[in-house]
Amino acid sequence: MALVVNTNVPSLTSQRHLMETRREMETAMERLSSGKRINHASDDAAGLAISQRMETQVRGLNMAVRNANDAISVAQTAEGSLQEVSDMLQRIRELSLQAANGSNNDSDRASLDLEVQALKAEIDRISSTTTFNNQTILDGSYNQNFQIGYNASEQFNIDLKSVATTALGLNLGGDTAAASTNPTVIGGRFAVAAVDAGDMLIDAQAVGSLTTAQDIGDAIEIINRDVSTVTASAFNTVVAKEVGTGIAAANDVAIRVSGIGANGDSDYIEAKHVNLAASNSLDELIANINAS
Repeated sequence: MALVVNTNVPSLTSQRHLMETRREMETAMERLSSGKRINHASDDAAGLAISQRMETQVRGLNMAVRNANDAISVAQTAEGSLQEVSDMLQRIRELSLQAANGSNNDSDRASLDLEVQALKAEIDRISSTTTFNNQTILDGSYNQNFQIGYNASEQFNIDLKSVATTALGLNLGGDTAAASTNPTVIGGRFAVAAVDAGDMLIDAQAVGSLTTAQDIGDAIEIINRDVSTVTASAFNTVVAKEVGTGIAAANDVAIRVSGIGANGDSDYIEAKHVNLAASNSLDELIANINAS
């Protein structure tokens, strides 16, 4: 019995072309739906490697833009607070110039000083409470790096300094300076309480150490040497008042450090110490003063 194999060659050819057309259609539909020319390594192996690297860079740059916007927000937050501090510093300067006017008496200057102290307290409050994302940014502790590129090395640093009154040099006449405003009379010379180097600031400049063996003259010399924007001098003020048949006298020994500060203010430190016994007459008072 003979075996006969019937083969329809045109049909097989048509089926092969149909399968190729179907594969091409599927590829075209995949590219249309994804919007990408390369969806598999089989599409373009070299092109896929390049596209993956570029996608990494693009996504990194997108995140860097977000990071840069966050850095701008930090800077804008600090700028708003710094503008308020600047306005208050301008007001303090205005009050200082007003207080320096000879038409004001002690009561007027005390009232002006109340406003100055309130402004200083507000500056300290801003320094300690200005925050961004629960981080205090104006107390001198904020020092952060921001990633603004897709590479690890592409960073920039924001280092915000403190705007507290001590950092701005507004502690003149405050607690720090008061450490040396306690002179005592020793054998006709005025000695200064011991002060370590850097403990006393005048116009935001540190003054060298003062030992108990030094007198007011030494203190003035050290101040004039270490502080370039002020000139120190010492003077005695004697007040005498006639009461009945006698004279009550007091020797108010004062040290005044005066000058123009870095912000144009007229500043001074004054300390007094009473250490002169009562005199029975003006002649005796003069003798006591000359003997001091």
